[in-house]
Amino acid sequence: MNVRHVVRGAALVVLLAVAGCHREPEPVTVAKAFATAMQQRDAKALLPFLDARARKRLEEAAERATDQIGGRRQVGTYEMLQVVDVDPRFQVARATLVDSSETTATVRLDGVDGSEHVLTLLREDGEWHVRLPIPP
Repeated sequence: MNVRHVVRGAALVVLLAVAGCHREPEPVTVAKAFATAMQQRDAKALLPFLDARARKRLEEAAERATDQIGGRRQVGTYEMLQVVDVDPRFQVARATLVDSSETTATVRLDGVDGSEHVLTLLREDGEWHVRLPIPP
């Protein structure tokens, strides 16, 4: 074995180690997972991604719905969440962290179809959650 092969092998190991150390920012990971759950229209999977204010509003709506049907069954919080106007074929081509601080982040999702979606995330209790626009 000559020195040239040893150097090439060592360079390859270092290159692979450096490539393996690259991790995407956590808000980007959360935004991509949220997009996947949206694309699949999976309301149960979406709930953990939502910010506390949105989850609270959905929980209150579920309690009211349960009361309205006389408590015959417990209406699930996820049942109050409707996924509309989301193309089930949407796929993320690229996710970019546009802006971030300790408590907020903005992530742009570029679709393979050329569409662009911007999500605002909030850091709550040490985890990133997607802020949903909540009607009054």
